[in-house]
Amino acid sequence: MKPIGIPVRAFSREEDELAYLQMPKDMNVYRSPILPEPEEMSEGARAVLFFILDSLQGKSNSPISLNALSEKERAQVGQVLGEGEVSIRMDGVSIQESVLAGVWQIREGEDVRIEVGPFPEVVARRRKSAAFRLPASHPEGVMNSPSVLAEIAAKSVEKNHELHVVNLSLLPMNRADIDHLDNVLGRGDIVILSRGYGNCRIESTAMSKVWRVRYFNSQDALILDTIEVVDIPGVAMAAREDLEDSCERLIEIIDWVGND
Repeated sequence: MKPIGIPVRAFSREEDELAYLQMPKDMNVYRSPILPEPEEMSEGARAVLFFILDSLQGKSNSPISLNALSEKERAQVGQVLGEGEVSIRMDGVSIQESVLAGVWQIREGEDVRIEVGPFPEVVARRRKSAAFRLPASHPEGVMNSPSVLAEIAAKSVEKNHELHVVNLSLLPMNRADIDHLDNVLGRGDIVILSRGYGNCRIESTAMSKVWRVRYFNSQDALILDTIEVVDIPGVAMAAREDLEDSCERLIEIIDWVGND
């Protein structure tokens, strides 16, 4: 039988090492807050937890004011709630989701309160926006921005409120296109940061229901650039399952700090 010649190549340890893409190292997941000792928990802070539980169970939908609490009691509530994945900034309002998804800590001037729900109502109530208007002309050098703007204009006036996404990362877009989109859409007054596997930065535009949504990996490199036409981007909202899970977790917390 004639032997088959198989070419063999020797590799040194330094030669031709495999190069792997750097994977994200950090992922934000639920971390149980460090709770106060039961004997240290004030009655005022404990009462707030029960009000939050009522809201999560659908017994109430009113905001929960913290204005009457002392600094110590507010600190205890903040310690129990912790900081979750979503933070929101807009004119005069600072909002931080707690580790209990759908439980929002809101500071508006001197008013400090908690809202429970998929998304804080104050954002929709305070948002400043205008109806979308197509420009009369487009600058030289643009490629796809005119068609993207026409698509956004058509979707923004639809009444079905369904999400529509324009994926800019998949379109041939030059610098002139991006600048033209930014100029036409304008800047709104809301910035939302959602921290999960990497970061998602959501910015309102000056146009009603039009949002700029960008996704970054854990090395802060842009991996997806989109425009969403929707009332509120879903990535910033707590789902029904999130609220149910928060209810279960809060019951466990109340059992720990005492329910007398």
